[in-house]
Amino acid sequence: MSGYPAVVVTGCGLVHPLGDAHSLTARSLPAHWSTSQASAEALHAAVSGLSDLFPRQSLRRLPVYVRLALLAAARALQDGGLWPCPTDLPLVIGSASVCQKTSFDFMDSILAFGPGLASPLAFSHAVNNMAAGLLSLMLHTTGACTTITNSLLSFAGALETATVLLTAHRAPAVLVGAVDEWDARFAGIFPGRELVPAAAFFCLRLADDQSTPCTRPDTDKAETQPDAGAGAEHTLKAGSHELYSLELAWEDSQREEAVCLADGAPLAICTAGPLDSLFQPLACAACCAEDVHEAHIRQSAPEYGMAATIRLHRRPDREYPC
Repeated sequence: MSGYPAVVVTGCGLVHPLGDAHSLTARSLPAHWSTSQASAEALHAAVSGLSDLFPRQSLRRLPVYVRLALLAAARALQDGGLWPCPTDLPLVIGSASVCQKTSFDFMDSILAFGPGLASPLAFSHAVNNMAAGLLSLMLHTTGACTTITNSLLSFAGALETATVLLTAHRAPAVLVGAVDEWDARFAGIFPGRELVPAAAFFCLRLADDQSTPCTRPDTDKAETQPDAGAGAEHTLKAGSHELYSLELAWEDSQREEAVCLADGAPLAICTAGPLDSLFQPLACAACCAEDVHEAHIRQSAPEYGMAATIRLHRRPDREYPC
């Protein structure tokens, strides 16, 4: 990213109806996947690990959209050795769908029951920053909390915002991620496209900045953390470890493309279609899982005439203070 210091990925977390990050590549499944396969049962199973991390009562009224993001965020924090969550950790989410499903639910409840009996829960969830706000409450962090909505480039915009926060030294680490969901009522908003109901989160730090630890919560929790869900292996580290250096580049583009090159070879990612808003974060998670040495992940948004390229490069394992 021109003008910004390099950042490193120190933790990665994924929640997807198909399973873990290894399942997202065409080595395991066909390259194109329909959101119709993401049944309510599959989504419920995908987020079942939340009850091991948070009290069931606190999860009762969270929509699936937020549950996906919360579990992916918790897995990223565990993978980065930042669990329990630092109290000053900034949170940035990129999402194309944001709160549209709950907004539709609220409007439908007005049509069905009248303004006096409209759903207050749907109303409270019909806010653009709803997922990020609820995550900050559940994770007990008071750092910066924002949501970026920019169609297919929402995650790229979130990465740029996270880098700005790191460069400004707002905190030694930032939690950045992407989450989307799909509803048949979105067809008029995203014509010819489908959004995959999934979430991917990453812990970021400035490269070679080992000076400042995160502010740890006052807790007497044991050194071992609960399992982050079936199909994932996460251990508590003594400190955050570098996984990949990450660079983001923007350029003008009128082409429709979503390409992932892993070690110079195309890596087909199972998405909801050729232009999926979660293509880049899912590809990043898959590259981390496949332990590739170098990756170039390019996503375009022809309606904006822009394209974003994420470059990942494997770095030596180095420990950061937590």
